[in-house]
Amino acid sequence: MPLTDQDVARGVARALAVYEGPSWTVDELCLVASRPGAGRGGGPLYEVLERFAFA
Repeated sequence: MPLTDQDVARGVARALAVYEGPSWTVDELCLVASRPGAGRGGGPLYEVLERFAFA
């Protein structure tokens, strides 16, 4: 019997539950607009709408 999407999602969730990646810090959060097809070569164009600094 083939795996369902739900079976695959459960397996990924279990794998990620124990994952502990490298630590990193954030000093800014950017709200970004994406315009598919508007970028170079027909790719997406991303525009930063707002920046939020973390103290």
